[in-house]
Amino acid sequence: MEPVGFFGIFEESRRIISAHSRHFLGLSALFLLPIAFLNCAASTFRKWVDIDAGPEELLRSTARPYGQYHRQEFLPFSTGFSGANKAEVIFLTLYTAVIFALALCSNAAVTHSICNGFFGRAVKLPSAIKSIPGSVWRLMFTTVCAVGALVGVWIGFIFIWALGVWGPSAFNIHVASMIPVREIAFVFIGLVAMYLQVHWVLASVIPVAEGSWGLEPLRRSSYLVKGMRRMSFSLNLFFAIAGLVLALWANYLQSSASDSLDLLSKIVQSITVLAAMAVLFLYNIATNTVFYMYCKAHHDELLGAIMEEFAQDYIILPFQDQKILRVVTVAEP
Repeated sequence: MEPVGFFGIFEESRRIISAHSRHFLGLSALFLLPIAFLNCAASTFRKWVDIDAGPEELLRSTARPYGQYHRQEFLPFSTGFSGANKAEVIFLTLYTAVIFALALCSNAAVTHSICNGFFGRAVKLPSAIKSIPGSVWRLMFTTVCAVGALVGVWIGFIFIWALGVWGPSAFNIHVASMIPVREIAFVFIGLVAMYLQVHWVLASVIPVAEGSWGLEPLRRSSYLVKGMRRMSFSLNLFFAIAGLVLALWANYLQSSASDSLDLLSKIVQSITVLAAMAVLFLYNIATNTVFYMYCKAHHDELLGAIMEEFAQDYIILPFQDQKILRVVTVAEP
C-alpha cells in the first residue's frame, strides 16, 4: 500500500461513507444526531434544572487574591461541591451516562462498518447493530483504563505539588501565594492529555477490530502510531479545532437574545450546527478507523490481514524455485 497523507485518509473515509451513504445516515440518525443535540442543548437543560451559580457565589469565588490561599486550598481546583443541589447531581449523572452510552454505541457500529467497507465486505445496518453488545463492554473497560491512567497522572501531579507547597511552608515560605496554581494545573493536564491522545488515538478502534480490551488496546495503539505520530497529531488537532468552532457556534445560538436573530435564521443555523456536528463525529470515527488500517500497513501487518480475509478466494501454491509463493485466483463457473 502506498503512503497516504492527511487528505488521503479523509478521501478514503469519504469513499467508504459515500459508497454506503444510507447505512451511515441511519447510524448517524440513531446515535450521532442525539449526541449532537445533547451537546447543543446542554445549556438549555442546565437552565431548566437551575444549576447555574448565583452572582453572589461567583463574586465570592473570584474576589479572593492568590495571596489569601490557606493550606488546604493549594489544590488546583475548588472542592466546593457541598453547595451542589440534588437536581445538579441527577442532571450531570444522567447527561454523562447518556452521552457516554451513545458514544460507545456509535463508535462500535461505525468502526465495524468502516472495517467491513475497507475490506469490501457487505455493510448492513443489522450487522452493525448486532456488533454493538460485543464491542461496547470492551470499549468501556478500555476507556476506564485510559481515564484511570490520566487520573493517576493527576494524583502524581497533586503529590508533587503538595511536596513543593507544604515543604517550603515549614520554613514560612508560602509558595502557593507566588505561583498561579490553577493555571499551571490546567496547562499540565492539557499537555498530558494531548500527548496521550496522540498515542492512544487508535484505542477506540482496536477493541472493535481486534477484540482486545483493557490496557492492551492502549499498548497496541502506542505501538502502531510509532512513525505516524505527526499524522495522529494532525488528525486530533483538526477535529479539536472543528469541534471547538461548532461548540462556540452552538453556544452563540443558545445565548443570543431573541431580537438579535430572527426565528427562521436561528432554526436554520441550529439545524446546520446539528448536521455539521453529526458529520464531524462520523468522520472522526471513520478517519480513526482508516488511520488504523494505514498504521497496520506501515508496520507490515495489513498484507497478512488481507490474505486472511480473501483466503477462501485464493489458493497459495508453493514452488521450489527460490521458494516463491504463487497466488492463483479461483473463478467459479
